[in-house]
Amino acid sequence: MSKIQAVLRKHQYGSVTGIVVAILFSFVLANSTVASFPSPINVAIAGAVSPIYAISVFIGSVITYFMTGKVYLSSIHIFALLLVVISRWIFYGKLNSHQSAAITAICMAFSSIVLGIAVGYDKSITAIFLCISVLTGLGTFFILEVVEEFKKNRLFLLNGTSGCALAVVYILIIITTSSLSLSIINIGRIFGTFVVLSAAKRYKHIGGSICGILTSTGVMIYSKDLGATSVLLGVTGLVTGFFSEFGKLTIAFFFISINAVGLMIIGINEAAFRMEMDIILGCIIFVYAPTVTLNKFFVRTNEAEEYIAKLVFSRLGFMTNSLMSVRRNAESIAKMLNKKKVKNDIGNEVCERICSRCRNKLICWDSNYEKTNEGFNRMSTKRKVSISTVATELENCINRKGIAGEFSLIIRERFQHKIADARLKEIQNLLFEQMQTSEQIILSSCQRISEQINYDNMLTKQIATLLDREKIIYNSIVAYFTVADKLVIEIYFENQYYTHDVNEICNIVSAEIDKNMECYEPVHAGNEIKIIISEETKYRVSCSYDKSEGIDSSKPSGDSCEFFHDGYGNIYLVISDGMGTGRLASIESRMVINHFKRLIKAGVEYKLAIKMVNSIMLSKSNEENFATLDISKINLDSGKLKLIKSGASSTLIKRGDTLTMINSPSFPIGIVSDVEPFEKEINFEEDDILIMLSDGVEESEYNSIKQVLLSQRRSNLKFIASEICKRAQNTSTDDVTVMLARIHKN
Repeated sequence: MSKIQAVLRKHQYGSVTGIVVAILFSFVLANSTVASFPSPINVAIAGAVSPIYAISVFIGSVITYFMTGKVYLSSIHIFALLLVVISRWIFYGKLNSHQSAAITAICMAFSSIVLGIAVGYDKSITAIFLCISVLTGLGTFFILEVVEEFKKNRLFLLNGTSGCALAVVYILIIITTSSLSLSIINIGRIFGTFVVLSAAKRYKHIGGSICGILTSTGVMIYSKDLGATSVLLGVTGLVTGFFSEFGKLTIAFFFISINAVGLMIIGINEAAFRMEMDIILGCIIFVYAPTVTLNKFFVRTNEAEEYIAKLVFSRLGFMTNSLMSVRRNAESIAKMLNKKKVKNDIGNEVCERICSRCRNKLICWDSNYEKTNEGFNRMSTKRKVSISTVATELENCINRKGIAGEFSLIIRERFQHKIADARLKEIQNLLFEQMQTSEQIILSSCQRISEQINYDNMLTKQIATLLDREKIIYNSIVAYFTVADKLVIEIYFENQYYTHDVNEICNIVSAEIDKNMECYEPVHAGNEIKIIISEETKYRVSCSYDKSEGIDSSKPSGDSCEFFHDGYGNIYLVISDGMGTGRLASIESRMVINHFKRLIKAGVEYKLAIKMVNSIMLSKSNEENFATLDISKINLDSGKLKLIKSGASSTLIKRGDTLTMINSPSFPIGIVSDVEPFEKEINFEEDDILIMLSDGVEESEYNSIKQVLLSQRRSNLKFIASEICKRAQNTSTDDVTVMLARIHKN
């Protein structure tokens, strides 16, 4: 028993809901047939799922066989299911899709042979079941391929082997659902009609014709009588695909009309009437179903490439404007690198400046070259040269004062050049770091685009047509689904043509696609503006903050704070405390927040944004300037809270009556080139309160803060922030900033 429990914990086979669904679904599977033979689809699925779900399929199938009186006819399937369940328990997690398919086929074949001999089936029947065994194994293989592909990419690829596997699985679904009939309607044909129309709408005539043929194939395999009236679906899907640019109602009307004409040509009878009824019901589902939501699970690679390139170019162009300051820094540094190098031979330089004009040059350098050269060489190695030193080295020189002065001047120049060289090396390192950071920014952006986005061609065209109809002039537009299945629409404008309010555009788009969308403030970069419209997030965050000046209230606060959305489902709360107090500290903190916000809203990953801000702070002047950076990033879809600190003070999290303090030592921004902020991710739940503090709040005040949070007015964030500031002023001479946030469900 303990071994079974250990296996269950290891593989995490499934939930109670999943088991119940598997049992109920197996009732349908066990009732389906293939050319009047019991369908082996339940065996194929059992071979593709985890052991606990395989047992569920077995139980549901056996119950169905007993209830329908098909135990004898389905004995081969029952025995095969039992063998498959045993094999799944023994080999689960150890086999790939090919091996799992092979074992499923072997189990089905073994059951066919053993029970064929035991029951006395005719050899031809046994041969048919052996062929079905091969098909069962293939079914298991294709099901596993589709499932693994979806687990990996969170969508279904329609090209290559993935598309082929999905086509086979779709035929199996049609075979299974065709066994469900309610009065005069057939579920399989209704579902197939919906799929054909959806494919024709998104993939035009190619998608419509392929899905029509696959649907006809599945219905025909299930029953030749039903399939006889479904043969026109391929042609109907082909013709309907040419009307894909029209609305859903128009497409449905053409589909019904074209199929009705075809059925009249074949001959009107009761079967044709039932087929037309199924098509009408399928069209009704197509018109009212949220196809925008369903389409996000399907992508055809060659179709998406155009829009991948479009978004890459749009984002990189926008990001280039945001990184303009980096280029300017590089240009100023390049000018410094072009300065001439200083000569190393001090003695020769003094000789050229002083001795070349001296009347005794021939005496010193021609008649006494060895002695004079040795004296100059010795003086070149000294850190300080005086008249007395020259007298010792060059006793016959008549211009000792000039030589001493020139040596002293050149030695000072050399020292200054060494300092300049050290500074130049520091700037060079900073330049290379900025270049590397820029490369990482571009690489990160491209990776996010290629790995986490499912582009929607039809929706992009739909929104583009909408904006054209509303006479909204734009540069480019892309609609896509993120890895979390969230719809995002990015629209880029030129400044001169951006005349509509972002909320107005958001409302127009929401009405067009019939989804709740939200937007945030536009992002400006150069002559371009970007707006992001996305699906409403699961959570929203309420924020409040308060500030108080230090002991000298006449000076501006050195603290700055801000909260903003990045447009991609995250909200950032940021506090920065500049070095010291007053105007300079205020400039430093505001600069850090402004640069960070600009980079984040441009689409730069937060770690790279911090690196870039740090480089800017290091390179902007010779003076020592730094600022702390305290960031709280809240994902509004998952509720995850990430704390990022660079020299910042503690952050408090109130949960119930518990107050948790989170802190870790780290360097502020602008001190060292290789900045590594502290990071910690936690769950941020409803009614939790996030309290961010500048370093003006002493740790001795934390007990007082807890009392405020537990007071009668704890639900009022503005009151809490104001009260903490007032109490902190009693013990601190520094500027104080308090920022609070609470998360809610939308």
